[in-house]
Amino acid sequence: MSGEEKRGSGDVYEMLWDCEYCGTRKLLGKSHRHCPKCGAPQEPARRYFPSEQERIAVADHVYHGADRVCASCGTANSAAAEFCVGCGAPTDGSSEVARVGAPRAPGTPASALAEIPPPEPRRKGCLWGCLGTAAALLAALFAAVFWTRPETLSVEGHTWQRSIAIERFETVRESGWCDSLPSGARVESRTSRQRSTESVPDGERCDTVNVDDGDGTFHQEQRCEAVYRSEPVYDEHCSYAVDRWRGVDEVALSGVDRSPAWPASGVTPCQGIGCRREGRRNESYVVELTESTGKRHTCSMGLDRWRSFEPGSRWTATVRVLTGGLDCDGLRAE
Repeated sequence: MSGEEKRGSGDVYEMLWDCEYCGTRKLLGKSHRHCPKCGAPQEPARRYFPSEQERIAVADHVYHGADRVCASCGTANSAAAEFCVGCGAPTDGSSEVARVGAPRAPGTPASALAEIPPPEPRRKGCLWGCLGTAAALLAALFAAVFWTRPETLSVEGHTWQRSIAIERFETVRESGWCDSLPSGARVESRTSRQRSTESVPDGERCDTVNVDDGDGTFHQEQRCEAVYRSEPVYDEHCSYAVDRWRGVDEVALSGVDRSPAWPASGVTPCQGIGCRREGRRNESYVVELTESTGKRHTCSMGLDRWRSFEPGSRWTATVRVLTGGLDCDGLRAE
C-alpha cells in the first residue's frame, strides 16, 4: 500500500510499545509518540501487536506510509512529515522503520505471524564475567595442549601382531529393490512394497494475520498457503541369490621380538563354491618406553621406524604435564 489511503474504523488498529526508561507498558503506537509518564520518545523497534482483547481501532485512519527514522537524531517521524519533530532536520532521504514480522522467510507458515510477543526489557550484559570465564577456559585448554616437559626415555621392548582374513566363496541370499540388484544376482521371488512417499496437493490453509503498517498501526489480512498430503509409492522388491566372497575366519600371529612374520593361512587355491582365499592383511607395531621415574609409555608406528628403536637405546621427547601423554611423533634418538 503506497500514497495516502483512508481506511474504515474497523480494519486498522494501534500497535503497542513499552517504555524502556520508566517501564510503562502497552502504550499506543500511533497516539503515544512519547511516553506520557516520563516523556521518552517512542522507539519503533519496540512496537508489538496487541492481543485480540486489547486491540484498539483507529477511526478514519489516513495512511501515508511507514514511519521514517531521522538520520540526524533517530526520531521516528510520520511519512508525511517534511521536517523531524525531534530536531527539525529535513526528512529527505530518511529510511523506513523496520516492521514487526516482515519480511517473512520463504516456507514460514502464515500463522507464525499472527501473534508477536512484546520485546523483552533490556538487561545489563555480563561482559566482564563472561570474558573472565572465557579467558579461564582458554587458559585451561592451552595448558592441556601446550604445557609440556622434556623427558629422556629408554626402550624396554617391542611387540607386534599380524593377521590375515580368510574368505570363502559361497551362495548367499539377500533382498533389495529389483532395479538395483548386484551383478550376477538370481531372482527367486518378487513382492510389492512401499518404497517412498510423495507429496500431493490437497487444497490450501488460510489464516488471518497481523501486518505491521510501519506507522504505529497494523491491519489484518488473510494469507493462504498450499497444503500437501503424503501418499505411498510402491515398487517391486526382490529376494535373490548371489555368489560372493565372505569373511569367515582370521589367522593371527604376534610376538615380542624384532622379527615379525605372517601367520600360515593354510589356504589352497581353488575355484567354485566352498573355495577359500586370503583376504585383507593387518599389522601393528608397538615400542615400549620407560621414563627415568619408571613410568611406562607405548607408541604405535610403522615397521621401518619400529625397527630403528634398538633395545636399551635412549630417546628424548616431550610429555604433556596435565595429561601425562607422550608425544610419540617427537621422539628423537640421543
